[in-house]
Amino acid sequence: MMTEENIPNLQLTQYGYEGGITLNKWNELMNSKVDNVIDLSVNVDEEDPEIHEEQIRAYNYLIDNQEQIINAILFCLYDRYPEIKGADENGEEGEEYLPEVKDISDLKPLIELYHVHIINVFKNGIAYIGYEFNCTWDEEHGLGVMMFKDRIVDIGGSDTAILSWIAEADLEEKNS
Repeated sequence: MMTEENIPNLQLTQYGYEGGITLNKWNELMNSKVDNVIDLSVNVDEEDPEIHEEQIRAYNYLIDNQEQIINAILFCLYDRYPEIKGADENGEEGEEYLPEVKDISDLKPLIELYHVHIINVFKNGIAYIGYEFNCTWDEEHGLGVMMFKDRIVDIGGSDTAILSWIAEADLEEKNS
C-alpha cells in the first residue's frame, strides 16, 4: 500500500494521484517555472486506486537518475531534430522556433518539462514513465517521451507521455 512517505505531495483525484515533484537536475529544462515544481501524476486503476510498488520504484529511479534520463531524452531529440526541422512548414519564419542546433545543449532552451506521468504498466519490477514538454516548434501538441528507466520507448507529441498502450506495446515487444 502506498503511503505519503513513498511519493510525497500526492492526492487521489478522479484521474489518479496528482501532485508535484521537484527535480533540481532539470532546472535548465524548466525555463518559465518559478518554483521548479513539475506536475506529477501516478496512474491507477479505477477499481483498485492503489499505487503499486513498481510505481514507487519508478519514482525513486527518476529521483536517483535524473541526469541519465535528461541525457537520454536530449540525445534522442538531437538525433530526431533534423527530421522535426525538415517537417517544418513555416520556412524562414520557423527558424525562430526551430533554430540551428549544433549540440544537445542548444536544445535546452527549446523544451520545457511540465508534467511527469508514472504509468501503471510495469516491467521487471518498475513502471514506465512519461514526460511532457512544451516546445517551441509545436505549441499545440508539445513534445512527449515515454521511457522505461533511461531508455526511450517512444518520442512524439505530448500524448506520447500518457498513452499506456505505448508502454504495453514495448512490454509485449521485449517479451516476445
